[in-house]
Amino acid sequence: MDNWKEYFDDISDSPLAAYITNDFQPVFNDEYSLNKCRFVKVAVKSSTYILAGLEHEFPDVPSRKSLTVHIVGADEQETFTAMMAEELLHLLPNLNSLTVGYIGPDAIENPTTQTELLDVERCPTCQQMGRPRRKVFVAGGLYHDFAQSELFRRHPPDLIVAFHSGPFESETST
Repeated sequence: MDNWKEYFDDISDSPLAAYITNDFQPVFNDEYSLNKCRFVKVAVKSSTYILAGLEHEFPDVPSRKSLTVHIVGADEQETFTAMMAEELLHLLPNLNSLTVGYIGPDAIENPTTQTELLDVERCPTCQQMGRPRRKVFVAGGLYHDFAQSELFRRHPPDLIVAFHSGPFESETST
C-alpha cells in the first residue's frame, strides 16, 4: 500500500475514497469536495490516534477480542466522525466487540442526558465477513459524573481518549 487512497479503497472500503486523491487532496476543486476531504482527514486522525494509544498501552492489542474506548470531552466533531471508529475493526481483525462512548458537555444537545447503547451499521465488507456491529453511546456532562453511572459500570473503558481537550478554550464571564 503506497497511499491513503489505496488504504481507503483496499482496507477501509470507505465510500469516502471517492473524495480524495492519492496524496490526500480533494478530487475536485469545489467546496463540497474540499469539505469531504477535511472530514476524512479529521476522522482518520481520530482513528489512528486511538490505535496509537491502544498499541502503546496494550502490546497485545492485535489479538484482543473486545475493546471499549471512552472519548472524553467529546463534542459534535467527534460524534459526527463516529462512523470512522469502524476503522479500528478493519485494522484489528481479531476484534469481535467494539464499544465507543462519547462523553462531554457538548457531546449531546442536553448535557444532562445519555443514550443507551446503540448498534451502528457496518460497512458492506464487514457485513459480508459477519463482523459484529459497533456499539456506541453518548453521554452529556462531565466525565467524573459519568463515571458514577450505570452505563459506565456496564462499559468501563480499556482506553480513555481526550482530543483537543480545551487548551485553546478560556473561561469567560457573562
